[in-house]
This record gives sequence, C-alpha cells and structure tokens, in this order.
Amino acid sequence: MAELTVAPATPADEAAWSDLLGGYAAAYAHTMTPVLASRIFNDLLRADRTEQLLIARQAGRAIGFVCYTPVLHLLTGRKIYKLLDMYIAPEARGADAGRHLIKAVIEAARDDDGLMVRWQADSRNVA
Repeated sequence: MAELTVAPATPADEAAWSDLLGGYAAAYAHTMTPVLASRIFNDLLRADRTEQLLIARQAGRAIGFVCYTPVLHLLTGRKIYKLLDMYIAPEARGADAGRHLIKAVIEAARDDDGLMVRWQADSRNVA
C-alpha cells in the first residue's frame, strides 16, 4: 500500500479539496457549488484565520481532510484544539487516513502545549 501523508493545504490543493468537500456535503444531504467550495477553501487559507486545513494523500492523491481550530481555554490560558470537520473519500476508507489526520491534529496541539483535542461527531456519522 502506498505511503499516506498529511500536510497543510496549499493553493494547489483546491480542486482536489473541492471534490472531497462535495463528497462530505453529499454525505449530509447538502449541495456544494464550485463557487462556495472555492470561497470556503480560500477563506481557510487566509493567514489571519485560526482554522487549519490538512489534506491526507495516498500515492499523491488527496483522499481526505481535517479542519481544526485552536480555542483559548479561559481557566488555563492554554488552547483546546477543536476538530471541526473530517472526511475520508469512501474508496479510501480503511487505509488509516482518519487516524493519520487526527494524529496530525494531536501533534499540532502538543507542539503548541495545547490542553486537549476535542471532537464532537454528528450522530449520523456511521463510518
């Protein structure tokens, strides 16, 4: 099996991410237009955003993403890393992409002395 990598999204990832976002939206019975997908992607890549977008790739192909954001914990002054959204293309499930994406968020939190990583999954998420 080809090596799986996780890295921050770059402008070159827009088309692949748009396809993944379309699959994510469809899984929740939403419609994603190319214009909206492009706007969201470009918003996420702005330097002033706290949200971070990571892309999982296998054999050079984007197979999943995770979006997370650090939020200040008022009682400790440390950050809680909130995992906002994660999606793995159906044909890539079972290849540990989800595990790699979550591990990358945990590593980002550790590197920043984060307090914890938190993820609340939708009850309709059966994968």
